[in-house]
Amino acid sequence: MSDRILDHYTDQPPSLSNTIGIFKGEWSSAIPGCPDGGRAPLFSDPRADYWIKKTNELFGSSLTSESINALELGPLEGAHSYMFSNAGWNVTSIESNSRAFLKTLIIYNEFNLHAKALYGDFIPYLKNPSTPLFNFIAASGVLYHMKNPLETIDLILSKCLSVGIWTHFYDESLTSLWPNRWSQIELSAGGTTYPAFKQFYGQGQKDQSFCGGGQEYSIWVQKDDILTRLSDHGFDIDIHSCQMDHPNGPCMTLFAHSKHKPPQ
Repeated sequence: MSDRILDHYTDQPPSLSNTIGIFKGEWSSAIPGCPDGGRAPLFSDPRADYWIKKTNELFGSSLTSESINALELGPLEGAHSYMFSNAGWNVTSIESNSRAFLKTLIIYNEFNLHAKALYGDFIPYLKNPSTPLFNFIAASGVLYHMKNPLETIDLILSKCLSVGIWTHFYDESLTSLWPNRWSQIELSAGGTTYPAFKQFYGQGQKDQSFCGGGQEYSIWVQKDDILTRLSDHGFDIDIHSCQMDHPNGPCMTLFAHSKHKPPQ
């Protein structure tokens, strides 16, 4: 973006296209009613449809859709918030990337979503004793950007009755696919030590459209260890899909809900 102050003014009439153009070329999501966004069909994402269906089934006998409080971690550009809000939910999101946060605000404003975006790191938010318990937390595309994804799972589960996760995970096949990318370390969570795999972002962080973590590296963990942390917290797990041949590494989509905390 230009540093000239006058370049930050527009003489065009208000429109969705004009607003989206503030971040021209940086959008990942294909935006409804606007050809100037990105390509990813996140505003009609089957993963979010699945989480909405499972959550409504879980709380259907005790709550109306309008009573479901959802927290979205790392909303990117607000596409899943758009779907959750259209399902009637009350949505709060937390984004630590300032440009992604501003894009999310644009989406919330342009589509009149029943949602609130917060700018900051969601880890201290989840650690705060005064943070409320949510009916549902969405953690899509965040775990594999964390320094300790297993501890992050523990924090998420302490603040929700159900959770939707989409994440990449480490598998031995990645060593041959990207042989110089990984260094094995250990992580501790819940008093247990797990194998983990450190990777650096490298040149990708120099791109304005970068949407990874807020440090130079992140840690990936194995699929079974993610499931173990969920089970250890007393969450029933439904694995919707698992894709081993994803171009960016193996990934899975799941929904889990607490067996011990009653729906509220």
